[in-house]
Amino acid sequence: MTKETEKEIHKEYDSLLEESLEYYKNELVNVYSINEDLEEQIEELSHENRELKLDAKEYIETIHLMERQLYGTKEDRLNKDTSTPDHYNAEVDVIDFFKMHFGEEAMKNVHLFNIIKYATRFGKKDDESSEVSKIIHYAEMLKEIVEDERD
Repeated sequence: MTKETEKEIHKEYDSLLEESLEYYKNELVNVYSINEDLEEQIEELSHENRELKLDAKEYIETIHLMERQLYGTKEDRLNKDTSTPDHYNAEVDVIDFFKMHFGEEAMKNVHLFNIIKYATRFGKKDDESSEVSKIIHYAEMLKEIVEDERD
Protein backbone atom coordinates (compact mmCIF):
# COMPACT_ATOMS: atom_id res chain seq x y z
CA MET A 1 0.00 0.00 0.00
CA THR A 2 1.31 3.35 -0.96
CA LYS A 3 1.70 6.27 1.34
CA GLU A 4 -0.90 8.14 -0.67
CA THR A 5 -3.46 5.37 -0.24
CA GLU A 6 -2.62 5.11 3.45
CA LYS A 7 -3.18 8.86 3.85
CA GLU A 8 -6.55 8.56 2.10
CA ILE A 9 -7.62 5.73 4.39
CA HIS A 10 -6.56 7.70 7.48
CA LYS A 11 -8.36 10.77 6.16
CA GLU A 12 -11.58 8.77 5.63
CA TYR A 13 -11.17 7.14 9.03
CA ASP A 14 -10.67 10.55 10.73
CA SER A 15 -13.68 11.91 8.89
CA LEU A 16 -15.86 8.98 9.99
CA LEU A 17 -14.56 9.33 13.52
CA GLU A 18 -15.43 13.04 13.57
CA GLU A 19 -18.91 12.33 12.21
CA SER A 20 -19.41 9.62 14.82
CA LEU A 21 -18.26 11.91 17.62
CA GLU A 22 -20.55 14.68 16.41
CA TYR A 23 -23.45 12.24 16.18
CA TYR A 24 -22.86 10.97 19.73
CA LYS A 25 -22.43 14.51 21.08
CA ASN A 26 -25.82 15.40 19.61
CA GLU A 27 -27.33 12.22 21.01
CA LEU A 28 -25.84 13.00 24.42
CA VAL A 29 -27.34 16.51 24.29
CA ASN A 30 -30.69 14.93 23.39
CA VAL A 31 -30.39 12.49 26.31
CA TYR A 32 -29.59 15.36 28.71
CA SER A 33 -32.54 17.32 27.35
CA ILE A 34 -34.86 14.34 27.75
CA ASN A 35 -33.49 13.77 31.24
CA GLU A 36 -34.19 17.40 32.20
CA ASP A 37 -37.73 17.11 30.84
CA LEU A 38 -38.25 13.90 32.78
CA GLU A 39 -36.92 15.49 35.96
CA GLU A 40 -39.33 18.42 35.50
CA GLN A 41 -42.22 16.04 34.91
CA ILE A 42 -41.28 14.01 37.99
CA GLU A 43 -41.16 17.21 40.05
CA GLU A 44 -44.59 18.26 38.72
CA LEU A 45 -46.02 14.83 39.48
CA SER A 46 -44.54 14.93 42.98
CA HIS A 47 -46.10 18.35 43.53
CA GLU A 48 -49.46 17.12 42.22
CA ASN A 49 -49.17 14.04 44.42
CA ARG A 50 -48.55 16.22 47.49
CA GLU A 51 -51.58 18.35 46.55
CA LEU A 52 -53.73 15.23 46.09
CA LYS A 53 -52.61 13.91 49.47
CA LEU A 54 -53.52 17.26 51.07
CA ASP A 55 -56.87 17.28 49.26
CA ALA A 56 -57.56 13.72 50.40
CA LYS A 57 -56.60 14.58 53.98
CA GLU A 58 -58.87 17.65 53.91
CA TYR A 59 -61.69 15.56 52.41
CA ILE A 60 -61.35 12.92 55.14
CA GLU A 61 -61.27 15.62 57.83
CA THR A 62 -64.43 17.14 56.33
CA ILE A 63 -66.16 13.75 56.38
CA HIS A 64 -65.20 13.27 60.03
CA LEU A 65 -66.45 16.75 60.86
CA MET A 66 -69.74 16.05 59.07
CA GLU A 67 -70.10 12.78 60.97
CA ARG A 68 -69.54 14.57 64.28
CA GLN A 69 -72.05 17.24 63.25
CA LEU A 70 -74.64 14.75 62.12
CA TYR A 71 -74.29 12.26 64.95
CA GLY A 72 -72.68 14.38 67.64
CA THR A 73 -70.72 12.99 70.53
CA LYS A 74 -72.09 11.47 73.71
CA GLU A 75 -71.13 14.68 75.52
CA ASP A 76 -73.02 16.75 72.92
CA ARG A 77 -76.16 14.68 73.48
CA LEU A 78 -75.86 15.06 77.27
CA ASN A 79 -75.40 18.84 77.00
CA LYS A 80 -78.35 19.27 74.67
CA ASP A 81 -79.79 22.80 74.62
CA THR A 82 -83.23 22.65 76.23
CA SER A 83 -84.12 26.30 75.60
CA THR A 84 -84.86 25.54 71.94
CA PRO A 85 -87.85 23.41 70.96
CA ASP A 86 -87.00 19.72 70.53
CA HIS A 87 -87.64 19.72 66.77
CA TYR A 88 -84.76 22.25 66.39
CA ASN A 89 -82.31 20.35 68.63
CA ALA A 90 -80.76 17.99 66.09
CA GLU A 91 -77.12 16.94 66.40
CA VAL A 92 -76.34 19.37 63.59
CA ASP A 93 -77.84 22.81 63.11
CA VAL A 94 -79.16 22.84 59.56
CA ILE A 95 -78.16 26.47 58.98
CA ASP A 96 -74.59 25.84 60.22
CA PHE A 97 -74.36 22.69 58.13
CA PHE A 98 -75.61 24.48 55.02
CA LYS A 99 -73.26 27.42 55.61
CA MET A 100 -70.25 25.14 56.01
CA HIS A 101 -70.92 23.20 52.81
CA PHE A 102 -72.41 25.81 50.49
CA GLY A 103 -70.86 29.13 51.60
CA GLU A 104 -71.96 32.63 52.42
CA GLU A 105 -73.54 33.48 49.07
CA ALA A 106 -75.90 30.51 49.33
CA MET A 107 -76.69 31.48 52.92
CA LYS A 108 -77.82 34.93 51.78
CA ASN A 109 -80.32 33.20 49.49
CA VAL A 110 -81.47 30.90 52.31
CA HIS A 111 -82.12 33.85 54.61
CA LEU A 112 -83.91 35.79 51.86
CA PHE A 113 -86.04 32.72 51.17
CA ASN A 114 -87.02 32.43 54.84
CA ILE A 115 -87.81 36.14 55.11
CA ILE A 116 -90.08 35.89 52.06
CA LYS A 117 -91.62 32.63 53.33
CA TYR A 118 -92.60 34.10 56.70
CA ALA A 119 -93.67 37.44 55.20
CA THR A 120 -95.95 35.88 52.57
CA ARG A 121 -97.73 33.58 55.03
CA PHE A 122 -97.86 36.25 57.75
CA GLY A 123 -100.78 35.66 60.10
CA LYS A 124 -101.75 32.33 58.57
CA LYS A 125 -99.70 29.85 60.61
CA ASP A 126 -98.40 31.13 63.95
CA ASP A 127 -99.28 34.20 65.92
CA GLU A 128 -98.15 37.40 64.21
CA SER A 129 -95.63 38.29 66.92
CA SER A 130 -93.87 34.95 66.47
CA GLU A 131 -93.79 35.33 62.70
CA VAL A 132 -92.39 38.87 62.95
CA SER A 133 -89.67 37.53 65.27
CA LYS A 134 -88.78 34.89 62.69
CA ILE A 135 -88.59 37.50 59.91
CA ILE A 136 -86.36 39.67 62.10
CA HIS A 137 -84.19 36.68 63.03
CA TYR A 138 -83.48 35.83 59.38
CA ALA A 139 -83.04 39.51 58.47
CA GLU A 140 -80.43 39.88 61.23
CA MET A 141 -78.54 36.82 59.97
CA LEU A 142 -78.65 38.24 56.43
CA LYS A 143 -77.43 41.61 57.71
CA GLU A 144 -74.51 39.92 59.50
CA ILE A 145 -73.37 38.23 56.27
CA VAL A 146 -73.67 41.47 54.30
CA GLU A 147 -71.71 43.39 56.94
CA ASP A 148 -69.01 40.68 57.06
CA GLU A 149 -68.64 40.92 53.27
CA ARG A 150 -68.21 44.68 53.52
CA ASP A 151 -65.41 44.34 56.10
